[in-house]
Amino acid sequence: MVQTQGFLLDLQASHDPADLRIRITNGIARLIACDRSSFNEADLSPAGRKIVPTPTPSWWPRYGEVYQQHMTDHPQWNHRRFPQLLHTIALSDARYAPAWEKTALRNEYFLPLGVTHQLSAKIHQEGAQRSVISLNRHRRDFTAQERALVTLLNPHIAQAWRNALAFTALREQLARSESEPGTMLAAVAVDPRRGTIRSLSPAAGRLLRRYFTADSSGGGRLPETLAGWLGAQSKISASAPPGQPLVIRQAASHLTVSPVAIRPAEILLLLREFRSCPSAFAGSLAGLSPREGEILSWIIEGKRNSEIAVILAISLRTVEKHVEHILEKLGVETRGAAIRTACEILQRRGA
Repeated sequence: MVQTQGFLLDLQASHDPADLRIRITNGIARLIACDRSSFNEADLSPAGRKIVPTPTPSWWPRYGEVYQQHMTDHPQWNHRRFPQLLHTIALSDARYAPAWEKTALRNEYFLPLGVTHQLSAKIHQEGAQRSVISLNRHRRDFTAQERALVTLLNPHIAQAWRNALAFTALREQLARSESEPGTMLAAVAVDPRRGTIRSLSPAAGRLLRRYFTADSSGGGRLPETLAGWLGAQSKISASAPPGQPLVIRQAASHLTVSPVAIRPAEILLLLREFRSCPSAFAGSLAGLSPREGEILSWIIEGKRNSEIAVILAISLRTVEKHVEHILEKLGVETRGAAIRTACEILQRRGA
């Protein structure tokens, strides 16, 4: 029991998919004796069918092509016999054994490598993408107790993996947010039981102050409105996240708050600010020529330089020079920053 708890805590400690793959395979092999454990990710789309095992076995350069060629012989990858998500199966199960014993994958890959018994479970699926954990043995079959333990661990492994994917997607979103017109993204980690903030980015701090100034409890506690919304989600969990995000509206913008990763003592919230910026007024910004204001209006509409050149019937090089002048006059370095600066100026004017 202590080992199992340690394994679960170890899973929850990692947000990085590459690191988590290793934690899963090493940890489960310590709990259930096997010759090899692996974390397998497959693309089952017709155009890109492949499988990537972690860790990569030493024999993969020699036998990997055999597996790829016959991978749909395995019930986890065969669309006619897909096991349910999180359901633990053995290749010796009555449902699979008769057909499995005749397959090329068993006879040309598994048996030459000495693998005669396997437990596996699909822990994630999204479209044609599948992630499956597997444990392999040469001689001794897995017991009912070992199978039950894998079944017990599956939901926890699956949740840790979903969290890691969510954190990765969030990092990518935050990295792109600088170039997203009229949008700001930020993250805050909270302890839902105590209603306290565990960590937050500088951008998240600014958004909390902007939208919850008169509502903040201070001292690292969540603003009352945010804490109340989170507390009202009495059944919030990995399998039942809040159905609707929290939305706070202001005159020319609004903030949405939604969970992107849920852990036993921590929920990661994604804050998204959407600002409306009337592009028709961009030409009224002081210091910009009428043409620069017109081009800035089209930038706010999300048009690329090449599209603006076509719309205005001018050369691409002319558009690029105007964009350089716009950035210089607004004192910014990126198009996204130019949009935010223009919106802020116009909102102060009440445009």
